[in-house]
Amino acid sequence: MFGAADHLGVNYADHGHAFTANDWTAMMDFFDKYLLGKPVERTFTHFPTEKELDDAAAAAAGRGNPR
Repeated sequence: MFGAADHLGVNYADHGHAFTANDWTAMMDFFDKYLLGKPVERTFTHFPTEKELDDAAAAAAGRGNPR
């Protein structure tokens, strides 16, 4: 969309609905990489597996995280 194909990414966080310090770090890394051209170690291509989604849902429901 609008020529942004090289500037799209995903950051999977296995916590409930919140905005954490790790989320801020991911956002700043994304900006550094795509807006400033700086090298970052993080990738923005990881989509969660079914197990990761199930584990996060269980943790959010208070059943603990089985990892």
